[in-house]
Amino acid sequence: MNFYLFVNSDSYDFNDKKVHSPKIAAFRLKNKVYPIYHRNRLKKFLKPGDSIIFYLAGNPASETKSFVAYGKIKEIKIDSNYNEDDVHLSQPIEKIVILKSLNIKKPVSIYKVKDKLSFITKKKKWGPSMQGGILKITDKDFDLIVKEMNKWE
Repeated sequence: MNFYLFVNSDSYDFNDKKVHSPKIAAFRLKNKVYPIYHRNRLKKFLKPGDSIIFYLAGNPASETKSFVAYGKIKEIKIDSNYNEDDVHLSQPIEKIVILKSLNIKKPVSIYKVKDKLSFITKKKKWGPSMQGGILKITDKDFDLIVKEMNKWE
């Protein structure tokens, strides 16, 4: 089993108006789906049973830069009918990840845990570590984030 971060970033709608990542992530969480775009470098490695964490990038700062949910991958499939046009104008979607056992939690700020995460190598300039759409992380990083998310229950 592998562990991944699914990064949700700001985008734009058909009127070129900014759509913030919390709205995009809420749509994806409601539908238990995460899109995989053509250029994602990890798309071939995702497998059913892998664990994931949803991360909100972008703005507004008061609602983002946080881990908001975790769960497991149910399946990865090609679905030519899936799109996110109701929320934002997205790039062509190659495949979708169907999620199962999704746990939506009170957001945990990256600032609370970034100094302990191994995939963030530059602690002061951590932003580039969160780019790429899907990031592979260690089981220890996954457990640390999930533990923080479950503290607020």
